[in-house]
Amino acid sequence: MDVRQLGTVDYLAAWQLQRDLADTRLAGGTDTLLLLEHPSVYTAGRRTLPHERPGPTAQGVPVIDTDRGGKITWHGPGQLVGYPIIRLAEPLDVLNYVRRLEESLIKVCTDLGLEVGRVDGRSGVWVPAAAVGRPQGRRDRRAGIAGDDAARICAQLRL
Repeated sequence: MDVRQLGTVDYLAAWQLQRDLADTRLAGGTDTLLLLEHPSVYTAGRRTLPHERPGPTAQGVPVIDTDRGGKITWHGPGQLVGYPIIRLAEPLDVLNYVRRLEESLIKVCTDLGLEVGRVDGRSGVWVPAAAVGRPQGRRDRRAGIAGDDAARICAQLRL
């Protein structure tokens, strides 16, 4: 497999590169894995509903309609993105492929000491982002929050 670490790449440029590599792969080329990050961008999959699209609070972050499944997704600085361009065995079983990708990511993250897992009914590998706790007393107004540093997690995945 040809692994390409590309740094920061505009989403549309990466999308075109994926299409070009897919055409090359179909013509007998090698499997390729693109590793990169994008400038801040939302991508809307085919199942994105109008009310799920970012509104005025997106502050100039582009929203790009894509040909993938799923819903709205944010990509941006500090987030490692991988695009495998591979030939799948026949008969095609896309769900099995997605689950195998998830298993691979769970293993890598676990080996790095990260707490990850699946969410029932959803695709993907999920990282607990934050915990919120508060005392049980009626008069006590203390509360605590703890969050994971997404940039640190992404840096670990680049090892």
